[in-house]
Amino acid sequence: IYITAPDGVEYTFGGVNATEETTLRYVVNGSVTNGDTNQGTTSYYLINIKHPIHGEVNFEYENLNPEILLVQKQQMKSILLEENPGEGQCCTNSIEQKTFYNLTTISSRVLNPKYLSKIIPVSGTGENIEFISHKVNNPSFKRVLSLIKINKDNTNEPFKTIDFDYIGLTNYPVASGGVVNCNKRFFLEKITFDKNNSYSFNTVNGRRNISYKFEYIDPTSLPNRFDYAQDYAGYYNGKHTNTTGIPYHPSFDIGSGNTNFADRIPNFSYAKKGALRRIYYPTGGYSEFDYEAAKKAKKEDRKSISFNAYRNFPDRIPRHQLEGGIPEISVDDGVYGVFNVFESQFVTINVNLKASQGTGIPSISAQNEKAWLTVTDLTTGSIVIDNKLLAMNSATNNLDVPGYVEKNFTINTLFLEGHDYGVEIKIYNPQGTQLTNTTPIPLEAFVYFNYNNEILTTLWPSHR
Repeated sequence: IYITAPDGVEYTFGGVNATEETTLRYVVNGSVTNGDTNQGTTSYYLINIKHPIHGEVNFEYENLNPEILLVQKQQMKSILLEENPGEGQCCTNSIEQKTFYNLTTISSRVLNPKYLSKIIPVSGTGENIEFISHKVNNPSFKRVLSLIKINKDNTNEPFKTIDFDYIGLTNYPVASGGVVNCNKRFFLEKITFDKNNSYSFNTVNGRRNISYKFEYIDPTSLPNRFDYAQDYAGYYNGKHTNTTGIPYHPSFDIGSGNTNFADRIPNFSYAKKGALRRIYYPTGGYSEFDYEAAKKAKKEDRKSISFNAYRNFPDRIPRHQLEGGIPEISVDDGVYGVFNVFESQFVTINVNLKASQGTGIPSISAQNEKAWLTVTDLTTGSIVIDNKLLAMNSATNNLDVPGYVEKNFTINTLFLEGHDYGVEIKIYNPQGTQLTNTTPIPLEAFVYFNYNNEILTTLWPSHR
């Protein structure tokens, strides 16, 4: 692949020993199925940069064997099996249903992986940059960079060196060609420039030994890279009893015997482990990083609520429903329904009150019909709106529905963050009037409002 930038610089990618291929491996219920599926060439490494004036630079890579695991995911499928009993086995031709689950792990694997070993100018002066790394004895990590050497000419003395020290490597550093042991993970602990020089400034070559150090939050307590102790976002949550990454969902049939689900609930005390705490500078100062659990991320999601109460509608069952509420008023004990507000907000409650005498324009008696609205803060036990009287006075005729008059009301109220609320509408009989099939006149109160509802997004500022 050749790319020429607007300034004339040419970039070359791929070619011999500069590409990688990716395969997918499917493991169903612990068994590899159908071998690996090759996805073709997926990586092209930069091998040459050519400037129209300042010359060329080549990049050299080494092969890393065997293949490396890039990422993996899991999925669970349910299979419904229906069986008819054989003849004579049952008195009826009933169908037996069984649900089975297939757990599939899909892993992406890189074939012939590469790592950068050297950057060489084509000038032939002997200048180059060497990247010296060692093999790591760990299934999740393959190499660790230990040293960068910048060679300015053909002399044996490098112009500059950059050494890397780590936490979590048990036998580091090792000799050239040695293998580094790593139990779970390793972290960069120190970067040292010109390690073999003294700490004082060298007036001959202008170099001195300087270091940057890094401190982490309990880094050695993290599990293996692909451990199932992860929350929904992939951060560590301390649930080492998880044997899968599939969390429970109501669509799964627990009764079928499958109870092997993961606990993906976040736990910040674990999620922050491995996060960078401090950077120490050569001058003796340092930068410190503080972390806190992310608040519930919110998105403007308008949740709509509606309910009604009515009286004397012969075509409805029941004929009378004299009160309604959110989410639902118990007919037996009249207890408020409950909904929770996640942020303080002003809410407009809309009420449509409609009365009828059947045919024709209703008399003034219909226009005097009433409903009562009550809003209760169930957290504090206080009444926010106390039996708000909604009367049909000066109601207008609805020409689309002959024989009806209606009136609309808007009531504004403040809902407080974290409080539970009950909203109720009631219709009472006119004083002295009994509920019969003919009296009083049909009356309905319809309540509707909406408010900002909560959407949770788990965001944890920690190391994955």
